[in-house]
Amino acid sequence: MGDTIIRIGNSVIQHGPHGDRVYGMKLAPEDMPEILDDLEALAREKGYGKLFMKARRRHYDQFADRGYTPEAMVPRFYGPDEDGVFMGKFLDPERARPNRPDRVQEVLRVAGKEAVRD
Repeated sequence: MGDTIIRIGNSVIQHGPHGDRVYGMKLAPEDMPEILDDLEALAREKGYGKLFMKARRRHYDQFADRGYTPEAMVPRFYGPDEDGVFMGKFLDPERARPNRPDRVQEVLRVAGKEAVRD
């Protein structure tokens, strides 16, 4: 069974067992921050291990206050004056552990070399 895409308020949410997560694909600013409670309730009800949100940088503190950590920031993602942020929150501590720590180290090593070239 695949994941499902739903609307909550004006936001678009994906969830399901395939990703074992609730993914805020498009969080409408007018739904913030109240929607975060709804999304966590959905994740707990379904037993998902993670919440993953794509959002505007201006909402960063609202996520951080609820235990989310940044996974990526993308300058100008929402236009010239608005950065994007990808925030994650693990409900299952096992899910927070990398499946392949050796691969993580390799990616970090390569990224470090590329950063030196820039």
